[in-house]
Amino acid sequence: MRPKWGWCGLVLVGLLAAPAARAGDKPAADEPTVVVRVKSLDTVLKNLKLIATLIGREQAAQDIQGLIQAKVGAKGLQGIDLDRPVGAYVRFGKELEELAGAVLIPVADEKAFLTLIESLGMRPTKGKDDIYTLQTKQNIDLYLRFAKKYAYVSGINTENLSDKNLLDPAKVLAGPADSVASASVRLDQVPDAAKLIARATLEQTLQNLQEKEPAPNETAGEKAFRKAVLDQVAQLTGDVLEGGKQARVDVTVDEAKKDLSVRLTLTALPNTGLAKTLKTASTAKSPFAGLLTKDAAFRGSVDVTFPAPVHKAFAKAIEDGAAKGLAEIGNAEKRKQAQQLVDALLPTVRSGQLDAFFGMAGPVKEHYTLLAAVKVKDGDKLGAVVHELVSGELKGLAPDQKQKIQLDADKVGAVAIHKFELPRDPKTGKLLDDLPGDANLFVAFRKDAVFLAIGPTALPALKEAIAGQQAGTAPVFLFDVDVARMAPTLAQTADQKALAGKLFAAGREGKVRLVVDAGESLTVRLHVGLDVLEFFAKMKGKE
Repeated sequence: MRPKWGWCGLVLVGLLAAPAARAGDKPAADEPTVVVRVKSLDTVLKNLKLIATLIGREQAAQDIQGLIQAKVGAKGLQGIDLDRPVGAYVRFGKELEELAGAVLIPVADEKAFLTLIESLGMRPTKGKDDIYTLQTKQNIDLYLRFAKKYAYVSGINTENLSDKNLLDPAKVLAGPADSVASASVRLDQVPDAAKLIARATLEQTLQNLQEKEPAPNETAGEKAFRKAVLDQVAQLTGDVLEGGKQARVDVTVDEAKKDLSVRLTLTALPNTGLAKTLKTASTAKSPFAGLLTKDAAFRGSVDVTFPAPVHKAFAKAIEDGAAKGLAEIGNAEKRKQAQQLVDALLPTVRSGQLDAFFGMAGPVKEHYTLLAAVKVKDGDKLGAVVHELVSGELKGLAPDQKQKIQLDADKVGAVAIHKFELPRDPKTGKLLDDLPGDANLFVAFRKDAVFLAIGPTALPALKEAIAGQQAGTAPVFLFDVDVARMAPTLAQTADQKALAGKLFAAGREGKVRLVVDAGESLTVRLHVGLDVLEFFAKMKGKE
């Protein structure tokens, strides 16, 4: 990834710098490399006031409006059209120094806008080709030109504002109707010199990390794994820089649906390493895709296949660590049992895939059923080893302790379900803060997965999960919480419970959802209910 200063520096330079001698060679009709767009200043102010009101910060919104008036006078943003898009763009030539760009401000009245400029401490002087020079207090001259009902503002010299370099705001600032703000970067237009700088900077940083003094007792396998991860980061960065087509982020506020969303997409050029990586990430099938799709307070999952160098190095690190641990076990019988367990787990470790699920269903009388699952290889064999080890341990337990462990307590087909009574915290007497409200943990080993469940409906939830063996496509990452269902647990005081009841009436959701998907593009989607923002903001004030 580009260092934090990278894109910010390039955008800033593009907005304030003039093009070099060859910058005008690039046709003005070309799509800019970098575009930042805001739907309108009026939309921003309305959404700012909406969110400030929801979180109990109405005064803050009023203070911002007061600050605007104090800065630009009693008439506010005079001369500016508050209903049209605002933005900026940067265009690159073939070389890094070949930059052109401008800030675009919609203008309703040119004379009033010039008066606004003067009130901000800049003196506009009209020159050749109707281009104004703006003298600032920082001894930096900016340049301004009115065209196409916009004010184009740039820096250093006037070449950015020549006819051949002025882009059409209607095209540059076009965007989805529901997008409040957006930013996009055409990665395929970034000059090779900029990419080389980014790669060199990152590679130096990674090299420094590799040369750091190893942690105490770090094994050779752990060192090799650390190196493999850093090498893969460098490889992935190179793939993005060389094979990336466009990165874009859109922010949307839907007042009717009471939803705030952010969407980030990364598209790849065809037949590149990045395109192949994204496509491969979308083909995996998860056996957990359909778990807890109803009445879920929370669903979280990850489904990732690691690159071969990384998972091979990880497997070697685990093998080295296991060998070291086994060698330290003095009892030959215990060492043999531990070796059996390690041998049963290693096929999963060597698979290079992490496919896991965790969810919460409920509440049932303010308690939740927790369900977890992990994809494994040869899960039936792992289950047999665990069964044998636990059976051996049971022989030495007192009768009252044996009753707390029930092997083969139930079954779904050929899959056995084991029941374990978990001990409570001796200091508090609570189990997991009483979230599940039940001490019985159910465990099952299916050929392709291990399942665990605890809570008021744990056994039927576990049985349903075991029986549902049809694999489906799952996102790379999922975090999906329904705050409305969690509110009874989160709200502690009477005032907090009243707030929860008001915001999340029966049947209403309060979603926070983060999804990462791959395929033709990498997509990150975040949705936050505005009721959720209001709930957490106001709940603290009701403690």
